[in-house]
Amino acid sequence: MKDLITTMAAMAILMIFLMQFAVNQTLAVKILAADKLVLNYHNAILSGKQWQEDTSDLKNDIAKCMGCTKEEVLISTEDEGNMKVSITAPIRNVIACGKFLGITEEENVAYYRSGFKVEERKNPITI
Repeated sequence: MKDLITTMAAMAILMIFLMQFAVNQTLAVKILAADKLVLNYHNAILSGKQWQEDTSDLKNDIAKCMGCTKEEVLISTEDEGNMKVSITAPIRNVIACGKFLGITEEENVAYYRSGFKVEERKNPITI
């Protein structure tokens, strides 16, 4: 009976490690996708194709990517000579099997933070 209990506990721990590995891979993909969205938005601002105040598309895309609502994605802009944009979005279920380990849903959250600065060039490069 002692061997059975030990085997079951070992199997549970191994499954938790396996599940956490899968969650880590998913989180890495989410973060890379969000970084790509932010980079595309930054490039659109630099090329003049997109107005700085139009962040609804970026909010929608990041919300879809992170699995949260549009209202939870915060995008703030500051204009002190150079425009600064900061983006924050929650990432839920960071720890696999959080309930099994005694972690509440409020504790099982990390935050994606990104940002960039748009500097005006005094001497534009022309080709």
